[in-house]
Amino acid sequence: MPLSNGLGLLGAGKYTKIREFVAGGTLVAGRTVALDIAAAGNTGDERAFTVIEGTATDATSAYIVGIALEAATAGQTVRVATAGYVEGALTDGNVTIGLQLISGAGGALVPFAGTELRRPIGVALETDSGTTCDVFLNELYPGF
Repeated sequence: MPLSNGLGLLGAGKYTKIREFVAGGTLVAGRTVALDIAAAGNTGDERAFTVIEGTATDATSAYIVGIALEAATAGQTVRVATAGYVEGALTDGNVTIGLQLISGAGGALVPFAGTELRRPIGVALETDSGTTCDVFLNELYPGF
């Protein structure tokens, strides 16, 4: 059950780093999000604040910025955890405590096998319950 953090967000702890972005499409709370650097019409700094659902593609996953803490549709502001604790992140159902995690299909977190080009973005703080678990996100972009 997500924390009652008073923000109406997916569970985030007091040391969670939260940043606002603009949704480049439909986003689901708990899934990874990536910069939408290739979107038609995005120019200038729009490429640095528009996000789409994360993927399992090595090239696109290089731009994962965090986990959406709320649902959003294209053009809406969305709060994203970019580091720290996230409660109830979505997984593929194969995550166990202590595993390093990467973005997988549909923005779900999946175990890092060590053969992927994309880097781990966090660690599982528990074994997933169905398709959710609590995670600790690495600070992907220090100073961001």
